[in-house]
Amino acid sequence: MPYTISRLLNKCGVDAVVCVGSNVMDMDACKNAGAVWVNHANIPLGAKWNAGFVAAWNMSPSHILFVGSSDFVCDNWLSVLLPFTDDYDLVGVKIFHQAHVHADGRISTGVWNGYEGKRSNEPIGIGRIITSKALSKMNFRPFNPSWNRSMDFSLYNSIIENGGRCHQYTGDDVMSLSVSCDLWENMHRFGYGNFQHISDVSNILSVFPEVADFSNNIKKIQNGV
Repeated sequence: MPYTISRLLNKCGVDAVVCVGSNVMDMDACKNAGAVWVNHANIPLGAKWNAGFVAAWNMSPSHILFVGSSDFVCDNWLSVLLPFTDDYDLVGVKIFHQAHVHADGRISTGVWNGYEGKRSNEPIGIGRIITSKALSKMNFRPFNPSWNRSMDFSLYNSIIENGGRCHQYTGDDVMSLSVSCDLWENMHRFGYGNFQHISDVSNILSVFPEVADFSNNIKKIQNGV
């Protein structure tokens, strides 16, 4: 989480970060990294994430950028995607990259190529930008509070049901990344579904150098340092 918070505040131009959870260690880490903490049960996810949106509402934002605790978006994410919110209520991308850090520090990478079939035009969850205008129609509670799965669809469907418009950006000038490791489970399992392995990790590391630092820390943890 500290990596995500630091990137959002120091590289992506986000004004404030809200984190939601119930773990005291996570709370301390988030606060130390500069985020606002909201204490809330982790399950169901819909109710948890709604609590974060309501907390952000109290800050009177113009937009909310939604990312997970181990998700990164590139430095130019807002400068590229934010202009589309002049015409759309939710803006996101089709694909996201993945990086899995093994216990020995090796990094495996790949790309999840987006939803297929009826959902092929739906943006993936990482890095969605939602306007406050659209969120206000839902009292800043865009997720079904009882749901614990299909959260991307829950948000997308809420926008559509309230008369909003969604845009899926497919340009190659932005990149999002979900980072996982052997120490915890991510919502996005590495290599699952519509996935393509990438053997050369250099491009991802050039955009997200934090991953290399994270891999070194994982090795230290595994070695008891």
